[in-house]
Amino acid sequence: MLSTTGFIKQVMKYQQAIEKEVITNVTTLNQGEGATITVSDNGSGINEELGDRIFEPFVTTKKVGEGTCFGLYISFGIVENLVGTITYTSNRNEGTSFRVYLLNKMKE
Repeated sequence: MLSTTGFIKQVMKYQQAIEKEVITNVTTLNQGEGATITVSDNGSGINEELGDRIFEPFVTTKKVGEGTCFGLYISFGIVENLVGTITYTSNRNEGTSFRVYLLNKMKE
């Protein structure tokens, strides 16, 4: 089973993979039975046409030969295994924010 440590490693990979973009904000907020983690950057944003397909394997926002096409897919799986949700908002040429909500308990 994937762990919270795996999720944190993915956040670190996300930060390392960004070339021109800068993570501008990482916040956590405890909310009773769970917590919200928000990671924002000031990059080029995600094309609206991709929609929630960005969480599928082999879908990328990068040029051919850049990235592995699995980062968001793996992150989605980790969050799902931790009984959570992951959503995002993105504005072209302004950046993207990913919001992860995790319950305080894991799947049994």
